[in-house]
Amino acid sequence: MFEIEVFSNPVMALVGEGGLLTELYLAAQYDESLIKPALLLADRVTLKTHRADLILNEKRDHRMINWPVPLTARYRGISSRRDPEELRMLGLDERDLLTEAELERYASVLESGAFDGEPAEDEPEALWQEFVERAEPYRLAIMELHRAKGLALESKALRDLSERGLLEESPWDQTPKTRPQQIIDNLTGENAEFERAFLSMAADVANSPKSVMFDDAVGSRIAQSRPQIGGVDSAFVVAGAVDLMRMVEGVTELPIDEVADIRDELSTYIQPFRAFMLEVASDVNFEGLSDAERARELKLAWEREVEPAVSDMRAHVEGASFRRNAIDVFSNSAETLQTVGMAIGIAGVAGFTGLSTLTAAGAAAPPILKAFMGSIRAKQDVKRNRAYFVHAMSRIARERRSGT
Repeated sequence: MFEIEVFSNPVMALVGEGGLLTELYLAAQYDESLIKPALLLADRVTLKTHRADLILNEKRDHRMINWPVPLTARYRGISSRRDPEELRMLGLDERDLLTEAELERYASVLESGAFDGEPAEDEPEALWQEFVERAEPYRLAIMELHRAKGLALESKALRDLSERGLLEESPWDQTPKTRPQQIIDNLTGENAEFERAFLSMAADVANSPKSVMFDDAVGSRIAQSRPQIGGVDSAFVVAGAVDLMRMVEGVTELPIDEVADIRDELSTYIQPFRAFMLEVASDVNFEGLSDAERARELKLAWEREVEPAVSDMRAHVEGASFRRNAIDVFSNSAETLQTVGMAIGIAGVAGFTGLSTLTAAGAAAPPILKAFMGSIRAKQDVKRNRAYFVHAMSRIARERRSGT
């Protein structure tokens, strides 16, 4: 089984390092587009994406806001800031916040050490209950925000592919996402969580028993870390083969949720075409190439190696028609030239529809049967061509465009 492990950082790829991605669904679309050609090339794909880490962060924060200490800190924080944009994002207004007097009141209790986020026997329970009631609109709003962000980062299409056994999604970092771990990371440094995730991902790149590839965002970061991170040379070949697959007509516009059915339909042709793409990609020297130059080299490889093979294969497809084979057989069979008119006439009336028609005239049966069998063999030979996948995908693309 040929498996590809894909490493992805959608947010950095879309907005750059330190950028803020506001349309979170774009991260899921990015991963869908990234792995689509890999799903057509490999038997199975593992997607290790930082998007999955972000989903787990949203789930952690969704749970955490129900805990007294985080709720107290965050509610006091938003009440102090009174940021109109933050309130708009949460669907709240200033009436949902603590007043200045309430903030001072709770602050004095906190500073006295009598109120630690949960009522104790010597604390006024009514004060805690009052705080909880005041914080309820905020608690519900922030829970909904984390729920919505988590859902926006998810991909139903990728989940469906996982259920069909074609894909496995996982985060970079296998460390459990807990509040204590978050506190440790915050004390360690601003980017401690991401750095740990990156190092975990880089170790997987170096040690994976599968074929690996990564997107440009991960690749550029790994390139900065070499030679500390090994095992990446073959990744360029796999990524090159995947990018060559992306050049096949119909792949780019193919909806991700149709990939599984297309794989089933074209399963016979995937393995030889995969070997062809890996062979072509392995002939390209990617060392020291920029992303733009790498793309140009792959395009040249397509024009030099793939396109001629596809053109040759298409010529065989056209040459595999029954009518062409019939004409060739008749023109090369001197003993039956006198029956050509009758043979073509009989077969033409029936539209060359079947063997019963082909045997309608005894004198014409041998050459017509020979033409028919030659056509079948030629088509079978064509389908064994390693470039036939391109022809099959082009046919599917044309059918989709015409609505048939």
